[in-house]
Amino acid sequence: MGHFIRSSKMSVLFSLKGKKKKEKDSRRENMKDSLLDDDEAAVPKGCMAVYVGAEMRRFVIPTSYLRLPLFRVLMESAADEFGFDQVGGLRIPCDEEDFTELLKTTKKTMKSTRKTFL
Repeated sequence: MGHFIRSSKMSVLFSLKGKKKKEKDSRRENMKDSLLDDDEAAVPKGCMAVYVGAEMRRFVIPTSYLRLPLFRVLMESAADEFGFDQVGGLRIPCDEEDFTELLKTTKKTMKSTRKTFL
C-alpha cells in the first residue's frame, strides 16, 4: 500500500513539474511574440536581414553567403561607408537592382556547387 501512496505522490509531483514547464514555455512564447510583433522582424534561423539601396529595401539572406568573396567585399564596403556601429539592421551600399541580380547569381552558383558535390 505504501507503494501506491508513493506513486500517487510521484504522479502529483510530475504533473506539477509538467505544469510549470508548460507555463514557462508559454511565457517564453509570449516574450517572443512581444519582441517580434511585426512579421518583418522574424528572420529564420541561419539567415540575416540586410537593408539595401536608397529605399532601404529589406532582404533576408542565408548567413552562408557571407563566406563568399563578393559578399565579403560588400561587407567591407558597408563597414567603410556606415561603420561597424550601425543602428537597426545591416545596411549595404548597393543598388536594389544590382543586389537582386547578385542574389539570383549566388543562388544559381550555390545550387550548381551542391550538385557537383553530391
